[in-house]
Amino acid sequence: MGSPADASHESDAALMANIVAAARIDDAGSILRMLAQADVRAADLIAASESRAEAMLQQAGLPAADALKILRELRRFHATPAPAARGGGSCRGSCSFFLLRAALALTPCCGVVRRKASSFVPASARPKPTMKCGLVVYSATVMMIAFTVLSFYLPAMLYHARLSTPRIGGHYLQPTQAHFAMPMPFRDVLPLGSLGKQGSHGRQVMMVTANQPLPCTTRRGDWIMQLAVRNKLMYATLHGYKTWWSTELVSAWDLEAAWNKIPLLYVLMHPESPVTQGIEWMLWMDDDAIFTDMNFTFPFDDYDASGINLVIWGDPQRVFRGNDVQGLNTGVFLLRKCEWSRQLMAEVAALATPSIRRQVGNQGKIAEQGALTWVLHSQTGKWKDRVLLERNFTMNGNWMDYYGKWTKGARSLAAPVWGDSRIPFVVQYAGCQMCRGHSENGSWHDHGVKKCHSAFLEAYTFADDQVLNAIGLRHLSMETHLVRANPGSELYQRHQRMTRCLPSFLVIGTQKGGTSSFHWLLKEGWSSRIQVNNGEKEIHYFSWDENFRKGPLVYQQRFDGSGDRLGECKGNKVRGEVSATYLDYPKAAERAAQLLPAAKIVILLREPVSRLVSSFNMKWQVEICGKLTWTRNDCYNGITSVRVINENTVAPRQRQAAIAVWNRCNVDKKSLGTECLRQDFTKKLTDKINAEIERLKDCERQNWEDTAACLGINGLEQEKLYAMMEDSTFVWRSMYSEHLQRWLKVYPPESMLVVPSEHLKEPKTFKTVMDRFAKLIDVPSSGPSVKNELIFQSSPASTDGHVHENGRTYIAEAPPELAQKLHKVFCPKNQVLMQLMLDKKLISKVGDFPWLDTTLKRDC
Repeated sequence: MGSPADASHESDAALMANIVAAARIDDAGSILRMLAQADVRAADLIAASESRAEAMLQQAGLPAADALKILRELRRFHATPAPAARGGGSCRGSCSFFLLRAALALTPCCGVVRRKASSFVPASARPKPTMKCGLVVYSATVMMIAFTVLSFYLPAMLYHARLSTPRIGGHYLQPTQAHFAMPMPFRDVLPLGSLGKQGSHGRQVMMVTANQPLPCTTRRGDWIMQLAVRNKLMYATLHGYKTWWSTELVSAWDLEAAWNKIPLLYVLMHPESPVTQGIEWMLWMDDDAIFTDMNFTFPFDDYDASGINLVIWGDPQRVFRGNDVQGLNTGVFLLRKCEWSRQLMAEVAALATPSIRRQVGNQGKIAEQGALTWVLHSQTGKWKDRVLLERNFTMNGNWMDYYGKWTKGARSLAAPVWGDSRIPFVVQYAGCQMCRGHSENGSWHDHGVKKCHSAFLEAYTFADDQVLNAIGLRHLSMETHLVRANPGSELYQRHQRMTRCLPSFLVIGTQKGGTSSFHWLLKEGWSSRIQVNNGEKEIHYFSWDENFRKGPLVYQQRFDGSGDRLGECKGNKVRGEVSATYLDYPKAAERAAQLLPAAKIVILLREPVSRLVSSFNMKWQVEICGKLTWTRNDCYNGITSVRVINENTVAPRQRQAAIAVWNRCNVDKKSLGTECLRQDFTKKLTDKINAEIERLKDCERQNWEDTAACLGINGLEQEKLYAMMEDSTFVWRSMYSEHLQRWLKVYPPESMLVVPSEHLKEPKTFKTVMDRFAKLIDVPSSGPSVKNELIFQSSPASTDGHVHENGRTYIAEAPPELAQKLHKVFCPKNQVLMQLMLDKKLISKVGDFPWLDTTLKRDC
């Protein structure tokens, strides 16, 4: 073997011959000899600058013309490759240049940049790093491009190469060819024990589902995912199915997101897997799908008789002929545990490579549903006979088709879907993206989010009632997760005994809507069969945290004749409570439904703008008069000195505000000027309302699902909550539709009575209201025990016998421009209120509410 120096010399001589050949020198042999005699090496010429290379060639004795040709060729080497020669004569220039570079790349680095240790190399002749880096980068770039192209197209080429036709597959991947590897063998793993009782018709079934391992982006999303998992576990429990709930990505590098079900099922179906020993069928459920017919079972005998291995919703024409990705739905499917199924999963997994996805359609965005469709379409002969695209029952319904069509406790839909009134087996909430907080179309639109959540809870509670009924429970309504005992059950009877002495009806508001007059009417004996609480009207049991924490026994003891134990009291009167805070305080509805699920609910609604002004008028009077507000209907006329202000102070801040008004509006320090008070009232009302309207607009722009949460009301402790509700929510408290919806989630419409407050003022309408009220709580509406005339007698705070305002006077009204602005704010809210009450049959026609009929005629 020759020495490394000899090899380097031979390589350099070959490189020099290529350079001379590329330069098209006539007598190449003599030129090479001259260069060899002068010890001019190709590596030195390449590494040297142009002037240095020219000097080396001249010192070797080369003719000037030949030297220029070699320099031109070296110049081409250092620059970009020269363009191809014109005409079709020859490619010698470009081709020889490419060969020159290839030869240089194959030359050992030591032969290019190293010289004998004994020889002296001037600085100008030493190899330059830029040339070495250029050679390395060029070679590496070419190799990277080649490997990238091969890695992108080779899988697709191999996939089509194994097909029996140019486009359609001829045989399936073996398990070892799949894109995921089995962590086998299992023989050293201990068995997991019994698989539980057998499923339907003696079949061993495993229900498999999965969801993401990380928390959702919203707390509501986590809650909904929890309910969805519970729904699946309840169905599996009822039918004796084993379950596998996965939160891990089995093959995250290529089979992510919706693809994850493919490797997961492949792994679980391995014949040696200890978790699926004895399992015959695998029922897959997407995380956004829930069971709605909890009693349904698959006709396994029919599937066995027909040799079916895969049952999935779909249309044979659209799948086998049309290759339509919407022709089936992989959100729910039943798969027999066998090698046929594992091979099918392997075929689908093979389509996960991006290059293959682009070739089978949908611009490379194909998911596992499209992959399964393609496999069944392209290899129809192999799979079709053992696939059932089920159409005999609704195996996977779209949630939008069923929204609003559930009837609590019924075995059929309120309206048919695609001509079928039967309850669907499964409903899937595709597009809602519950965990991410998106809506039906992936946007963040507030209406879409609400629609998804409402539709889910409606279907979930419908299905959950079928489970809870087995233990004597049911949901309060299809819009809440709260439950109550079924009538006649042991739990129901116990609850009835414990709450016998608690109110059987609640008048829940609205504030400044006539609740004080209604309470006075009942307390003074409108009906001898009714008893209301002792002492002050407001108990605030369900609205204030401090009172609610005291427990139901303390609540019971607010009524006459109550004992020291729940359920112990004297007499058999119908007990009730009247409150102005329950309608709109955040926690009141659910608390009331938990303790008094059978209570009747009465709601007095006043025209929104007049309620708002009345509420502000009371707050304004308290601010100026303090305690005097409750003893004079025109309390501001009773403020005659600072001493009177001090005597009636209710809080330091109230005193400061009253002193400020006194300093600004007093007349000779004897009274408050009327015109100054009007200006003070008008300015404060306008500023307060405008500020709140801007906050509400911000909530609307930010697409808040819950306005109370946006305003910062939810979660406030009692003192701050009360302060905010009484000082900063005048407009929001008049948006009745939001508050009514909260109560309708926990109480059925048939247990409610909603009436306009204005009907309490006139004898004719008053009698109608009280007749409906008596019917609701099951007491006589006429006879010796009923005193209708009481309502038109003076209440403690009234001077004219009317029931409104508790007799308080107004120093001023809302300015016309502010009133017009408020009407525009309330107009769309009143439209929602009207439709809600009509849908829930709380009113028979819009004319039942005169102010509602009037406001709807305005231009919104």
